[in-house]
Amino acid sequence: MPAERARALRRAYFAATSFVDEMVGRLLAQVQASRPEAVVVFTSDHGFQLGEHQQWTKHSLLEAALRIPFLVAAPALAHRAGAVVREPAEALLGLLPTLLELSGVDTPSGLALHGRTPSSHAPEDA
Repeated sequence: MPAERARALRRAYFAATSFVDEMVGRLLAQVQASRPEAVVVFTSDHGFQLGEHQQWTKHSLLEAALRIPFLVAAPALAHRAGAVVREPAEALLGLLPTLLELSGVDTPSGLALHGRTPSSHAPEDA
């Protein structure tokens, strides 16, 4: 791929990412102002590799193609605002215990859950 084309693709991707970041920030501010008890979860599909390892698509198992954005805002997590969890979830199924606890929902009987809840995370885990 010509270098100028690669730069243009990266610029467009980063511009789209910046726009989504701005919109998510606005949405979160509105939700928190009108429903402070709300639990907000934002995630998305995994991204493009943008030329890493000469790859431009999502069709590989390289780390750059597997990571996803995952943001959670909840009153129970306010003390950890801005924290970054560097230990990736093994699977998105493991997030169910977290979302149930944050929402104040009891775990349905007979449902085997694997994962950690926010109360099992020490503040220094972030």
